[in-house]
Amino acid sequence: NSIANSEVLFGPGSVIYGSDAIGGVMDFHTLSPLLREEGGWQARGGILTRYASANEENTAHAHLSLAGRRWGSLTSVTFSKYGDLRMGSRSHSGYRRPDYVER
Repeated sequence: NSIANSEVLFGPGSVIYGSDAIGGVMDFHTLSPLLREEGGWQARGGILTRYASANEENTAHAHLSLAGRRWGSLTSVTFSKYGDLRMGSRSHSGYRRPDYVER
């Protein structure tokens, strides 16, 4: 919820990121606060809510970025609550079919 964007870099990245980055690199960029050189205040924010019926997930997220003259602040809050995972009502018919092999 606090990720602005992400990149997947394929190939060897050990020169830049170290010896563990042999097969590739996943690079995540988090949200950054607003910054202003001059002028008054500026505010920007966002809200996200999510519900998933399979595991009864409830998630709420909010972030607020404030900027004044030569300073910035970013606050990000997430609340998540999960229930038990339930199997869907439309199961794959092949899973419950008896299967026998004779030789």
